[in-house]
Amino acid sequence: MKTRSRTRSVRLLAGTIATLLAATVPAFAHDWWLESPVRVAPVGTSIDVAAVVGVAWSGDRVKRDPRRIRRFVAHDAVGERVVEGEPGADPLGTFALRGEGTTVVAFESEPARLFLRAPDFETYLREEGLERIVTLRAQRGHSGRAGIEQYFRCAKALIRTPGAALTDRAIGLPLELVAKGDLTTLAAGGRLEVEVRWQGEPLAGVRVVAVARERPDAPIAACSDAAGRVAFELPAGGRWLVKAVNMVPAPAETRLDWESWWASLTFDAAGFAGATTGS
Repeated sequence: MKTRSRTRSVRLLAGTIATLLAATVPAFAHDWWLESPVRVAPVGTSIDVAAVVGVAWSGDRVKRDPRRIRRFVAHDAVGERVVEGEPGADPLGTFALRGEGTTVVAFESEPARLFLRAPDFETYLREEGLERIVTLRAQRGHSGRAGIEQYFRCAKALIRTPGAALTDRAIGLPLELVAKGDLTTLAAGGRLEVEVRWQGEPLAGVRVVAVARERPDAPIAACSDAAGRVAFELPAGGRWLVKAVNMVPAPAETRLDWESWWASLTFDAAGFAGATTGS
């Protein structure tokens, strides 16, 4: 009886893993970002912040799940406060602007796990510019082995008050994209500089991608230099999604192969006032 029970358990486990392997490829191969229908508003305005999972500005909104939130804050000249919301709600959270200038809204997730068959994992690594992990897997003799990882989301969005500069700043996400300068100067296009920061320090060798809302089919990519910087010549202003991913070997105690952090930054160089959907 014990042997039969054990065999049944193994079969159930194998079936569960197979289901996960089949389901995670389309489910995970997405960007994850924050956006708001209001990107310029006076002090006191209530701001809704939505989370979206999709590809290049096209996707589905994510409902608030407290189990997946490690940090969700609005950071302004006054300081930092938690962005509140109800479990299961969409938008993800709401807060009131309380100071002049730029408010940085930031989200850090709790980890989620991912299992992918070896060919799918290798494809995903190459598509995300993680060739160094492909090489490391080959060196370890793991190229034909399924990918097992846990991943974290690190997303930011910028909102400003009328007449203020649109400026980003580092607020301590594990993987963070920090735009440099006054982004309102990019209303008609121009040079965008972004620093990639990992655990508070500049990170070199990371592919960073910028995607315009108006041209999602024409992403721009660059690799961070020794100072963690990338520069893009934007063809136009408007709304931009900037994204990057960093992957490292997982600690032994996790019994996983890899850990990855996915960073995004959304901003509107021109901005606008009002509460339209922004779709």
